[in-house]
Amino acid sequence: MELVTLSKKNMSWNSIIGQNRVKSILKGVISNKRLPNAFLFFGGEGIGKDAAAIEIAKILNCSKVNILDQNPITKSEIEACEECENCLKFRRLQHPNFKMVFALPRGKNEKDHDDSPLDKLTTAEIEDIKEQISKKSRNYYHRLNISGAREIRIISIREVKKLASLSTTEGAYKVFLISNADELNTEAANSFLKLLEEPPERTLFILTTSRKENILPTIVSRCQDLFFDDLSMEEIEYGLKTFFQFEESKARLLSQLSGGSFSRALKLTDDNYNEMRNNVVTFLRLILSNKFQNIFEEIESLLGEKDKVKLQIFLSMILIWMRDLFLIKEGLNDKIVNMDQLESLESFNSKLPNADVFSSINSVEEAIKLIERNVGLQIIFYNLIINLRKSILLKTT
Repeated sequence: MELVTLSKKNMSWNSIIGQNRVKSILKGVISNKRLPNAFLFFGGEGIGKDAAAIEIAKILNCSKVNILDQNPITKSEIEACEECENCLKFRRLQHPNFKMVFALPRGKNEKDHDDSPLDKLTTAEIEDIKEQISKKSRNYYHRLNISGAREIRIISIREVKKLASLSTTEGAYKVFLISNADELNTEAANSFLKLLEEPPERTLFILTTSRKENILPTIVSRCQDLFFDDLSMEEIEYGLKTFFQFEESKARLLSQLSGGSFSRALKLTDDNYNEMRNNVVTFLRLILSNKFQNIFEEIESLLGEKDKVKLQIFLSMILIWMRDLFLIKEGLNDKIVNMDQLESLESFNSKLPNADVFSSINSVEEAIKLIERNVGLQIIFYNLIINLRKSILLKTT
């Protein structure tokens, strides 16, 4: 899923969905020329942390902003022009003053003293990485999905140190984006901490994470941290319609399934979300049956891909289905989201009229939160099934 061709007025800060409070703070920091050595952007998945980091890097290197000029800059002037050569390079994420650091697969016979984390990777692995970066350049909300990438290792930080020691070219600031900084392994984190203790001039490090608690406290203490809010359904719906040209009805449905995450809403468009919604009904019917062997097999099938985002989407679909069921019980059929599944919802309600849907909703919401906290997936799903059976089936006796 790619961004549509946008006019200049729709680019720069306006391409970051919502986050008005955050954008105002960042504009103020830049206009007052009080940039820290490092930012830590934290908050939920897919809400614009990487997008904001890339936008700052672009502004700090835009030929028309003049960040190094001694004259004051008003907040209204903190806007990349989108036309100069530097801005055009950022469109491709290929500016020499910008480096994005992220988890990579380990190459065969890779040594920590190798010059680059890419040196020992296969051609296919390198092409995979290039394709992911290309997707990120077209859509800043794209979450990199690189096969075999589990952590950020010290070899990547050594490359950062080498690049940070070089003078800036074609712009004002070197900017390093450490995406999902919680994936720094212990050795890499300690090495990066030393870099933060003696940061090079005109260099900005931006760390992004949805798990701030997993980052070394000593690293956190050396960053100016900034919390990013979850996006509202209205903001996500607006982004889908404005930047991806979705029809209003589909944008509204996806925004309700997103859980406040724009990247999650977009992932739904990549997967067959109609098929997934139908699977929700099949899944609920199965777990409420007494076919326990089939239930175990279904859980293993769901967890097989180990795709946490996809699992959260699946649970969000269950959540909305349960909320629709609650509305039907309240006689508010006209307000349900899954209008095309009205017959299934009414059938479910008639067969289980005493089901405690409210408790079921709470159980699904808790399961979604536990996935975000990195709790074991099997434990989450087995507990969810137990809780759903208890709140739905036992209330019928």
